[in-house]
Amino acid sequence: MLSNKNTRILLIVLGALLALYFVTDLTQNGESNYKTQLQAFDTASVNRIELVPPSPSEKIEISKQDGRWMVMENGNSYSADNSAVNRMLIGLNGTRVKSVVASTPDAWEKYRTTDSLGTRIRLMDGEKVLSDILIGKYDYVQPGNQNPSPYNRRQIDIVGHVKLAGDDAVYAIDGTAVLGLGKSAADFSDKLLTRLNAKKINKVELSFADSVSLTLVKANNRWELGGGSADSATVEKYVRQLANLRGYTFSTFTPASNDVFATLTIESEEGSSPVVLTAYLTGTGSYYFVSSQNPTNIFRDKDKKLKDKILVTKSYLEGETQ
Repeated sequence: MLSNKNTRILLIVLGALLALYFVTDLTQNGESNYKTQLQAFDTASVNRIELVPPSPSEKIEISKQDGRWMVMENGNSYSADNSAVNRMLIGLNGTRVKSVVASTPDAWEKYRTTDSLGTRIRLMDGEKVLSDILIGKYDYVQPGNQNPSPYNRRQIDIVGHVKLAGDDAVYAIDGTAVLGLGKSAADFSDKLLTRLNAKKINKVELSFADSVSLTLVKANNRWELGGGSADSATVEKYVRQLANLRGYTFSTFTPASNDVFATLTIESEEGSSPVVLTAYLTGTGSYYFVSSQNPTNIFRDKDKKLKDKILVTKSYLEGETQ
């Protein structure tokens, strides 16, 4: 038989275990109300994205059409950069939550997770919402106990703050997962002008509006300029540049047809259709370029870098400095 002393000890132990059980149960129930990761979804099921940046920016819609992404803004449709869209989907898919930084609406403004301050992103499968998230402010946190050696210092931590639809809590996540998300059609636009195999290009024709034209033809591994000789090293460099061109500044401006300044036609021995680049020069002195490989997107050549690469002279192709 247990003594009174042993009985008291046993009751104390049982009481402590019961208290621990209830505390643990309450804690787990409280924590279960919060997310440990963002909404996970099948990225392949996403075929429409609604992105609403803070005012005064306009709502952007990105949709998958015939296997590729298109970005729509103000009723116009443009080719989107598939890589940029896929990076966004990967960054938002089930990202781990670092912590809960707030649990009530009075903190939303502080973390910029309101509709007027944050960027709302809805990922859709048709009309079905797969994920609805508000991206708020970023904090750049300097790690503590830094090693004084510049070679051993830890990088600054980037912390993003997000809020999920229907959830009052504000979550801290790894900011690199959502850092740099686009807020305009320009951010998501495909900057492609040309993507060709330079070694397969065998003809380049550059025609200016004033009827001046230059024709480069490759025959027997040698380049000829209008039937005459061309500087091989210069032409090879020029052709390599033409094979992989990207626009710099995406533009929603549509130049007039009478602003055409020059056209460049590139042919390849691969037998595909010629690639045509059109250069426009407006009355304000601005150059714009559009390519048949990406016909929906127009690029302003603000610093005339494309002009200098594409619109060359006969003397340059003959080896003289441009």
